[in-house]
Amino acid sequence: TVADSELACLAKAAAQWGDEGPSIRLANLLPLKHPYSVDLYVETVIRKAHFVCVILLGGKSYWPYGLEEIALAAREEGIVFAAISGSGDPDPALAPYSNISAADCAQLNGYIKEGGVPNAENFLRKAAQLAGLASEPPQPVAIMPVAAIYAAPTPSQKGQPIALLTFYNALAVAGTTDAVDAMIAGLNREGFAVLAVAIRSLRDTESIHLLRQLIDQHGPAIILNATSFAASSAAEPRQPAILERANCPILQIAFAAEQEEIWQASSRGLGPRDLAMNVAMPEVDGRIFTRAVAFKASAAFDERTQCNIVTPKPVLDRMAFVAKLAANWALVKQTLVQQRHVALILA
Repeated sequence: TVADSELACLAKAAAQWGDEGPSIRLANLLPLKHPYSVDLYVETVIRKAHFVCVILLGGKSYWPYGLEEIALAAREEGIVFAAISGSGDPDPALAPYSNISAADCAQLNGYIKEGGVPNAENFLRKAAQLAGLASEPPQPVAIMPVAAIYAAPTPSQKGQPIALLTFYNALAVAGTTDAVDAMIAGLNREGFAVLAVAIRSLRDTESIHLLRQLIDQHGPAIILNATSFAASSAAEPRQPAILERANCPILQIAFAAEQEEIWQASSRGLGPRDLAMNVAMPEVDGRIFTRAVAFKASAAFDERTQCNIVTPKPVLDRMAFVAKLAANWALVKQTLVQQRHVALILA
């Protein structure tokens, strides 16, 4: 998978499973882009496995060579292989690569979609069962709501302007919320009472329902969004996204998918993946990009699964800049239109 939160969850599950189960290897697909790196991993790890699962939320086109080589190795070595989306929904383009039933793929998919360590542990038990090494585990269960309040204003903050902060619930499920906590602290220092909400996405029905309730109840002065992509589509007639219901500035912040050292060394700044997901696509919704406030950083090396556990590491001075920017935008919202001074800066 490319989702660091999924790797962190599976590593915790492997630790809880202990030595009773088979050995487990976890890997992020991002370093396995070059065909040679794929070939090496297939020869040294995949061909020695009893079971392999590839989770590709981006579909077949995201990692075609890796899929084909693993499917070939699975046929030649008699390895049980599952290719799933991780979204909970079947991906017809991935189905031909799996050599297990659609029902088993759906069960594995369900564990990943629901998230949390208990589902991750049952995912591993299902993998072992498919490889003939364990008994059938329980079905996936909902560990936490798809959308939930992570932090709410305190009674002592009554009367302060509300800043609504939205981020992916996968971070809350995996317990990797340092960047979220730091952003909340930065906004508090600028005088905001923060309402932080963990959501699946800005297109998810349950997430939209909760956000509508909270926006109507609290009337935020500013919104900061840390999820990627756009809620609307450039190819369809313009429909207001749920965050626009607040009628306030919506700032886009990025928990970057690359390391800070790589970003620092690059003359262009963020890489193509971040530019697409966190800058270009959110602009379709009319969000105002601020800057990357956190970067991927190694939190620990998990010996049991031989995997680097990576989490978003906050950069405090960049968060302080965004918090100040949020305060300025909130001030603009409170200023009568006739009293605002507008400047156009052109290239």
